[in-house]
Amino acid sequence: PAVKGTAPRVALKERAALTPDQAADLIAAETDDAWRLMWMLAFMTGMRQGERLGLTEDELRRDGGRLIILVEWQAQHLTKREVEGLPKGVECTPLGNGMYRTRPKTEKGRRAIPLPEALADQLLAYIERHGVNGDGLVFHDDEGLPLTGSVERRRWYRALDRVGLGHEYVPHSARHTTATILNRLGLDDVTRTAIMGHSRVSTTNEIYTHVELDRLVAATDGVERAIEG
Repeated sequence: PAVKGTAPRVALKERAALTPDQAADLIAAETDDAWRLMWMLAFMTGMRQGERLGLTEDELRRDGGRLIILVEWQAQHLTKREVEGLPKGVECTPLGNGMYRTRPKTEKGRRAIPLPEALADQLLAYIERHGVNGDGLVFHDDEGLPLTGSVERRRWYRALDRVGLGHEYVPHSARHTTATILNRLGLDDVTRTAIMGHSRVSTTNEIYTHVELDRLVAATDGVERAIEG
């Protein structure tokens, strides 16, 4: 008889990253103001899905004349069981639609990201037109409820279809695009990690250095130029 054993692990294929030109096409083809901003934030800042969905007006600050996002929160979908299973003391606030406001997973996730000026202007104009909801969320539906990850995925695939790209790309692919561009810009590990919010560069090279604002500005401006041309 055949000997039973543990099935071999199948290596997960690395998620594909869109090219800068593909990212630019996807952004330009988006007809909805909110989702165009979502895609711009995803590609130009590397913000995670939960960080974008949970973006609040209070996280927008001015530093040296530049608008920055001080990433302090994320919005994620949690079941009742998951909420009840959270460790005591964990900050978790219900937002509606099954979404909850929580802190980023690691301290490195809490970071400052300077916005390219054109993106900053569009974001502020959007808030001026649409306002924030009762929880301070920048992005919400017509009833003031938070947007969810499943809603974003549907809009993302619709955006891919609009520019003729396949569904092998997921919203997190935008973050891979940001990381790839930052790497091609030749930025040091400290700056790249400060933008992306990684807990470490490698298994041994942890980051403790404070990164000056002008280096972060150069990084996000460089990503914008790579995408917008």
